[in-house]
Amino acid sequence: FLLGAKNGLRTLCRRAVVFLPYEANKSFRFAFSPAVAGTDISRHPLVQEADILHLHWITFGYLSVHSLDKLMQLNKPIVWTLHDMWAFTGGCHHARHCDHYQNQCGYCFYLKKPAEKDLSFRRLQRKKKFTPDVP
Repeated sequence: FLLGAKNGLRTLCRRAVVFLPYEANKSFRFAFSPAVAGTDISRHPLVQEADILHLHWITFGYLSVHSLDKLMQLNKPIVWTLHDMWAFTGGCHHARHCDHYQNQCGYCFYLKKPAEKDLSFRRLQRKKKFTPDVP
């Protein structure tokens, strides 16, 4: 089942408002998800009662990095089926020719103003805080 499926319009609005100021061009619109906006489902009764959490596609307004962190803090086993590279990059779903995610993101070609400590750098730093055992 999908928590929050009724919120499609809200999700679409979040997606547009959050990433549009950063995107380098329209062709990248769905290639990078900063996961700044999302729904905190950590207190939802189904999540609270679950013995294990199974995550699939969580970006584009479904879960933010902050709400993902809150799920991790529940100390429940989490299975995360990865359908792309987003979980271990600074926000891109597929790195293409870029290998920055292997050390530290930054100078992201998906972003309008690539810089050493751009949005991709900050997003990956945040993800590494709650997944310290992932190389």
